[in-house]
Amino acid sequence: MGNSLLKTGKQRDMRVDSSLCIGCGICEQNCPQDAIRVVSGMALIDMARCKSCELCIQVCPRGAIRKVIPRGELLGEIQEMKIRTGDVLARIAKMKQQDAHDRRIRE
Repeated sequence: MGNSLLKTGKQRDMRVDSSLCIGCGICEQNCPQDAIRVVSGMALIDMARCKSCELCIQVCPRGAIRKVIPRGELLGEIQEMKIRTGDVLARIAKMKQQDAHDRRIRE
């Protein structure tokens, strides 16, 4: 996974799902910022130290760590994806039209 910084450049909060975390410490051992501690069998993330590199997400065997993106920013990203997808689909349609036109000319 890439960096969790969206175009806004803001750091994302990382959250630990207590129903999934087994306190194995793999995230703690792999965090390059030393931002994770396992306390009483639960991973805790110090967001003041966390740089949202998402390595903890990648190494967690239970998928207990997730990044949190504020709803407004997420909706903005979704809207941008829709626009980009629409642009691509329009280009594909144009290419298909050109291809069909070229085939008619060759016939």
